[in-house]
Amino acid sequence: MKHARINFLAPNLRFFFTQLTILAAFSLVIFFLFPAGGSMQSKPDGNARVEVTGSGVFTQDSNPKIACSTGLLNGNEIFTMNPDGSNLTNITNSPMVGDDQPSWSPDGNKIAFVNFSGGNFDIYTMNVDGSDQTRLTTYSGNDEIPSWSPDGTKIIFNSNRTGGGDVYVMNSDGTYQTRLTTDLNSDAAAKFSPDGTKIVFESNRDGDYEIYMMNSDGTNQTKLTNNTVFDGIPVFSPDGTKIAFHSGRNGGFDIFVMNSDGSNQIDVSNTGTDWLASWSADGTKIVFASTRDTSNGEIYMMNADGSNPTRLTNNSVSDYFPAWQHLSGNITVSPAGNVSVSFVDVSQSGYTVATPLAADQLPVFPIGHTQAAGTTAYDIHTSAQFTGNVKV
Repeated sequence: MKHARINFLAPNLRFFFTQLTILAAFSLVIFFLFPAGGSMQSKPDGNARVEVTGSGVFTQDSNPKIACSTGLLNGNEIFTMNPDGSNLTNITNSPMVGDDQPSWSPDGNKIAFVNFSGGNFDIYTMNVDGSDQTRLTTYSGNDEIPSWSPDGTKIIFNSNRTGGGDVYVMNSDGTYQTRLTTDLNSDAAAKFSPDGTKIVFESNRDGDYEIYMMNSDGTNQTKLTNNTVFDGIPVFSPDGTKIAFHSGRNGGFDIFVMNSDGSNQIDVSNTGTDWLASWSADGTKIVFASTRDTSNGEIYMMNADGSNPTRLTNNSVSDYFPAWQHLSGNITVSPAGNVSVSFVDVSQSGYTVATPLAADQLPVFPIGHTQAAGTTAYDIHTSAQFTGNVKV
């Protein structure tokens, strides 16, 4: 957990408190003093994660893309576009070959996808411009729906190479392919939690598709939904507190959001025509596929509560499997008040918030220092991974 408390001190000094828990095994408390406008070197472990609380304004100084599959007459292709639907670009350009199911790497520099050129689906990776397409799986069965681990070293996917459908994980270069589930039915569409400790997936082991959770090694498989219709294609929110999925419980498919323990399941789209959700990096928006305005699927975006749905694509063919890029880059939070915190050299962006602290919530100040009159202290929480400076 990465957690910072920032206070304005007199005279002209700032106090920085950080608690860092690496891989939930070690805890370190550090106190820093540095001049206002200066910076503190912070080198957290690449696997360090954080919890998010409070409220603030999230900005990211990059322009993330949305990838999607488009069903052209000569085979599916993978396209990318801006979040407003502009600059729709074919990046695979493989006529008569099926390219499908894009998934961005955590740093936003690679895309994993499936390709149907060999008579079955296999998993590939490529650069964001479609170059350097590299095959990772070579089995005779179908390997599908790839998704990256939060640190970018693993890719999780489902495969029917043993007859049924099971969840597998491999290194991002395709080595060490390991089976995680062994159910005789179908386990599929697996996604890691933001901290990498859990995996959410769909399974029909109980007669219809429901959503399950398990540890990242495949142990402790637990059912989260319980309906007589399809619940599937789950995906964690960037802060790990929510899971979006689509369900047929109200007739057609709708996008639902629930707590990560399966509680508080809410239909946020309510049209019976929506499926395949993907979260924005800050967790405030969801992009999804829908037939609400046309018989073929198009890509839409809405707020995470379902409000303000906006159509992004308008084609005569189907667009589906949208995936939102989470770019590396500086992340700054600017809440009400005079403080701005930047996390530099971010390897995985995330949700960052700053919460003003009341007087009874202040930490113990270093000896000889007090909070400057007329200033505000803030709790800073971020789910980003970074290896550079923290600038205050």
